[in-house]
Amino acid sequence: MATSLETLKARAQELVKKTTRLRDSLPREPSAALEELLTLQVELELQADELRRTELEAEQARRRYEELFAHVPVGVVVLDRAGVVTEANDAARRLLLTQHLRETTFRDYVAVVDQATFDHGVASAQEGPAEAELTLKPLHGGRVVARLRFRPLGQELLVSMTDVTGLRLAEREARAQAAQTRALFDSSRDGLLVVDELSRRVIDAGASFATLSGRSPEALRGMAVHELFPSFTGPLEWLRLQQHLDGAAQLDAVALERPHDQPVSCELTASRVNVEGVAAVLLVVRDASARRELEAQKASLTEVMHQQQKFDALGRLAAGIAHDVNNVLAVIVAGASTLQPREGADAAAVADVLEAAARAGEMTRSLLTVARSAPAQSSHFSLSELTRSAVRLLQRSLPPGVRLTHAVADGVIVKGDAAQWHRVLSNLVSNAADALAGTGTIEVTLERVEGAAVLSVEDDGPGMPEHTRARATEPFFTTKAFGKGTGLGLALVRGVVESHEGSLALESAPGEGTRVRCSIPLVEGVDVSAPGAAPAAATQHRVLIVDDDAQLARSLQRVLQRSGFQVETAPSGPAALVALETASFDVVLTDLMMPEMNGAQLCRTLKQRYPTLPVVGMTGFAATELHEELKAAGAARVLEKPCSAAALQQALEAAIGESLTKGVR
Repeated sequence: MATSLETLKARAQELVKKTTRLRDSLPREPSAALEELLTLQVELELQADELRRTELEAEQARRRYEELFAHVPVGVVVLDRAGVVTEANDAARRLLLTQHLRETTFRDYVAVVDQATFDHGVASAQEGPAEAELTLKPLHGGRVVARLRFRPLGQELLVSMTDVTGLRLAEREARAQAAQTRALFDSSRDGLLVVDELSRRVIDAGASFATLSGRSPEALRGMAVHELFPSFTGPLEWLRLQQHLDGAAQLDAVALERPHDQPVSCELTASRVNVEGVAAVLLVVRDASARRELEAQKASLTEVMHQQQKFDALGRLAAGIAHDVNNVLAVIVAGASTLQPREGADAAAVADVLEAAARAGEMTRSLLTVARSAPAQSSHFSLSELTRSAVRLLQRSLPPGVRLTHAVADGVIVKGDAAQWHRVLSNLVSNAADALAGTGTIEVTLERVEGAAVLSVEDDGPGMPEHTRARATEPFFTTKAFGKGTGLGLALVRGVVESHEGSLALESAPGEGTRVRCSIPLVEGVDVSAPGAAPAAATQHRVLIVDDDAQLARSLQRVLQRSGFQVETAPSGPAALVALETASFDVVLTDLMMPEMNGAQLCRTLKQRYPTLPVVGMTGFAATELHEELKAAGAARVLEKPCSAAALQQALEAAIGESLTKGVR
């Protein structure tokens, strides 16, 4: 536009000069010169009109440029060679939060970390348009992320600025959301698998599924779904999966192939999803074997609970039976002790009765041990003597075709409950005899092995398969016919061995017989020789027997009278209190389980009324908590029924002696 104006001016000046020359050289004939002058005047006027029109268009263009520059929504500044702003539009001023951009250095508005980027953009613009994204510092604080475009403008530089702060924040939020989604996708305990519904190939896989499948997420992407789940090879099976979309149901027992392991049975739930415009299927894959394992554990715990309930019921039943049986045995022991002659055949017969009663007492104690109602009687004893004695007794109970042999080391001393170990040996020999079915050999051995006593019972029977051997010591597990066994034998043996800090090993195989090894710690340097003779007869000590079993009370009365005691009986606690109001006694012997007032209640009452009177308790209901209850009530001794006459006399004498020694009587 500026070039055209200069041209017009130059032509006008040329016309003026030409007119002047013509005027100076007018010919003698003025008419021709005048005509030429008129022609030049017209041409000059036309050029002047064109000049005015051109100047008007130039002014209009200038105004349009200024209007566009001022109101364009993109910030625009013009910089001179020193980087000073010569022009700036409203958008640039709004972006940088100032109305005074002219004559300021634009670089001062660039964040320090991005000033090198700005300098590079300015330098690049010398050769052509350039771009850079950097952070600007508005005058009144804050930060603006802007994309700058550099354009050369003659000797100046045109810089346009586009605010992309919101875009970058949105991109950052999108990345954070994508990362969060990915984290949730990978943290799911169930395996997640996204499959293209059309191509049936894996789009994405979660970390849990990658672990379950034995592949990396990268290796899974692009795999065909039937390579993972062979049952989806055909279109019908894939259609079957599609029928379960939207979580309507789940597929059970779907095999998942793994590269270096056995296939795993899975449960699948499917639903439709959209992945960047692609129709896909989200498979939720759960390892069904883990659920089945949990169900098996639950069933096992339920079975344990049922077994515990059986034990509890057995304990209550055993405790009640043992109480009544022990009362009967106490009568037998007391009567036999009263009738026992000093020598002859009758003496041997009575001794056998006493020995049988003692064994029966041990059996009831073992029964209570199974039911966990009886306290263990821990003491040092000779396992060698116990084993030999038990073998002699057990030989009589075996079928004629079964031979029982033994090899027992001498002097094997252990600490524990001798009655329980007698029961252990009886159970092991009985089980072996049942396995032999009437014919065969049972060998009992006792030896020392590295500081332990090892009691073994071995038979040459048919043996057991592995699955039977593995469960043989479980409570109530038995391979015998109904009515032939309870399944408690080996469970009792294991319980006794473990309660003695020992271990049990069961060795058996089909056709090779069975061997059970019980190992418990040895005890060295302990004397377990037989106790001395029973104490001499008492000297007229007065005893009050309190028991609701009249037969037992009479038997105990006869035994104690034979030992020199003066004895009276009372059928109940209230009757005993009445008797004590009219007579004096040196000791009270009371049963624990009685109606109206039990032994512990009677003992507490006596301690309140007669603090110096010793009390000895006696019970056939041998629960640990009842023993403790009697002792807590003030009983000097607690005896278990049945007990020998010597033990009874020793307990009474000791209680009286302790009372006298303390000086309370």
